[in-house]
Amino acid sequence: MIGAGVLQSAWAEWLGCIRLLTLCDVSAVMSSIHIKHRHSLKHGETRERVDRIARHLKSKYKVNYAWDGDQLRSKHKGAYAHVYLADGCIELKIQLGMLFAPLKGRIERAIRKNLHSVMGDEGSAPSKITLHEKL
Repeated sequence: MIGAGVLQSAWAEWLGCIRLLTLCDVSAVMSSIHIKHRHSLKHGETRERVDRIARHLKSKYKVNYAWDGDQLRSKHKGAYAHVYLADGCIELKIQLGMLFAPLKGRIERAIRKNLHSVMGDEGSAPSKITLHEKL
């Protein structure tokens, strides 16, 4: 049988951990991805293609997103993304929570592969949009 002193000690330790977690900077446990991708698409076509990707992610993975001018913000459990559109360039800033942090490299490679497939590069733009699903 566990004594009252042991339970009090365990309870105090647990509360101390909770207090420590509330003082921690959440961004310190998040992993980030920052990608700048240059392309030759016009602004309207760029926005249309990014919106198409966002709609696909929403239908397949329940990723919420909203446009704010030339910036798309999206949120999913454990991940936040900001996509900035500029002339000839798209910039992604993604924060991955602890759940996705171990997959950072695979996620980044998949994003880069899809960006190239969907947006092309400075020399050419693809006529067909192809999304690669596998990480």
